[in-house]
Amino acid sequence: MNKPALLLGMAIAMAAGQAMAQTYRHELSAFGSWTRMKQSGEAVNVNILDVDYGYYFTPRTVGTLGISRFSSDGIGSTDVTLGGKYYFGVGRRDSIVPYVAGGLGTTKTAAERARRWELGGGFAYFVTESTSFDIGFDWFGIKTSPSRSGTIIGVGFTTRF
Repeated sequence: MNKPALLLGMAIAMAAGQAMAQTYRHELSAFGSWTRMKQSGEAVNVNILDVDYGYYFTPRTVGTLGISRFSSDGIGSTDVTLGGKYYFGVGRRDSIVPYVAGGLGTTKTAAERARRWELGGGFAYFVTESTSFDIGFDWFGIKTSPSRSGTIIGVGFTTRF
């Protein structure tokens, strides 16, 4: 086989892989998580359900819009965030792709509305070409009086379409 034909074949294969990765423009994620939050020296355990919609700007860069529901004894809030996610690779079946994510938004409780931030990352294990099982680790802060912060360890699924 001559070199030009081999190079052309490799270029076509790489372009086809890139084109296949760009067929998905949207993603939908659902996470459940447990959070240990410290406030005024006391620890509280909180359950979280998080649903995020994402739009792919590039095969690795996603803009996200999320809604979360936090609940625990005596505590409840609904959060809306706008953010982004960056994958450090393009997912293929049986691959593990790390990612980083972050967002800004608002938290609404029965008594008040406050600003919220979140920063973290995780790993997406691609069960199929379009669906991954995700494990994420996030740090968050809520600007209330007193302010709250904590760590979220979440597991869930993301599907792309």
